[in-house]
Amino acid sequence: NTSPEVHAEFVLELLPTGEQRTVQLTRASGLPGFDAAAERAIRRCDPIPRRKDGTVPKTFTLVLRPAEMR
Repeated sequence: NTSPEVHAEFVLELLPTGEQRTVQLTRASGLPGFDAAAERAIRRCDPIPRRKDGTVPKTFTLVLRPAEMR
């Protein structure tokens, strides 16, 4: 079981097109393998989808938690 406190936080800075300018790990989960996998997954989601109104935030924080293994 994974504790609910275990999570990684990333700050993404985006270009107006939704392309990722920077991806920064700002809070490590304590699980280096998870942090690395989470960052790889974020980087594969480039560009970030636009909002319904067509805009893209300049920056936002993404919090990721490991899924419980079943």
